[in-house]
Amino acid sequence: EVVDVIDVADKHKKNGQYLLMFDPLDGSSNVNVNISVGTIFSILKSVSSQPDLTEYLQTGTAQICAGYALYGTSTMLVFTTGNGVNGFTLDADSNEFLLTHPDMKIATDTQEFAINMSNYRFWREPVQRYIDECLQGEEGDRKKDFNMRWVASVVAEVHRILVRGGVFMYPTDSKSRSGKLRLMYE
Repeated sequence: EVVDVIDVADKHKKNGQYLLMFDPLDGSSNVNVNISVGTIFSILKSVSSQPDLTEYLQTGTAQICAGYALYGTSTMLVFTTGNGVNGFTLDADSNEFLLTHPDMKIATDTQEFAINMSNYRFWREPVQRYIDECLQGEEGDRKKDFNMRWVASVVAEVHRILVRGGVFMYPTDSKSRSGKLRLMYE
């Protein structure tokens, strides 16, 4: 949810060339239970010297950089500039981020999905059918056993998917009438 545009440009300097959108603490409901949280960001090119809210509503393909920081057992920065995804881990000794996960890709064969099952009754029928097929395992149409995960942090879910494969879903439902993910940066 966008509340307002905050201009951080120094009033004595020329305005910057970029727009930054971010969720500073994704998964904040998990802080008290010590589950990974993170920061999600998206960077766009500014097209005017005095950007307003409408300038932030560019298409997703206009992003020049996007990614997340993950704060868990290690601190990672994972991002793309449009040509692959790379993961960097903070080295505590040097206080520098080191490339530890070059050219990250989602595995093509996976057995995991992440979805909040408590909303099942509110989903549209095609989503319910897909999840039902996954839950049927080897005996079902997909002929495969799946693992279901959910930690309520986009950063944690997406990171696991980038490392191990799978899919993260937060589908539109009859309760909210729209998807939960924010268009701007998630």
